[in-house]
Amino acid sequence: MKTIELQNPSPSQQIAAKRARRIETAPESFRKLLTQAMCGKCSPRTAIKAQCAECNGFDRQAISDCTNHSCPLWHFRPYQDKGHA
Repeated sequence: MKTIELQNPSPSQQIAAKRARRIETAPESFRKLLTQAMCGKCSPRTAIKAQCAECNGFDRQAISDCTNHSCPLWHFRPYQDKGHA
């Protein structure tokens, strides 16, 4: 007997599919970070790093130079120079 695929996936299946697509499109060097953050198996600091990376196109220099001062994570973004605030 063949398994029939669901034509109407559940909300949790839709979320899992969207997360998988986002991870697949990320650069290889950031995939583990995104996977950990999306699974909730990381520290808040790692989750912030993943968010900033995705927001800035996975460009470390762009994260460091971010000018979106209205972002609630701006003060916590990674890759800042020491003493830079």
